[in-house]
Amino acid sequence: MERKTFRSLYHISIIILVMALKLQVPDINCNGCAKAITTSIKVIEPDAKVDVDVASKTVVVQSKTSSEFIKQAINAAGFQVADSRSISPSSSENN
Repeated sequence: MERKTFRSLYHISIIILVMALKLQVPDINCNGCAKAITTSIKVIEPDAKVDVDVASKTVVVQSKTSSEFIKQAINAAGFQVADSRSISPSSSENN
């Protein structure tokens, strides 16, 4: 009997994209607000990097989760998102 070895013709690559999102949240007034937003986002994406700037009322999130889920998490924490835009994930932009 002849033994044959078959090699896969297809290689599956999984690419996980990390997106960065900057959101304007006008109702942020204190560090308690920042903590509530961060906690809510971390519930849906524990590995997300969340930076809340109370002074500029912005939230920058680096996550694999969609922007809609991030906005829903912020809404669930009791805050409304006024504006959002994608930014480079490696960006250290905070303005």
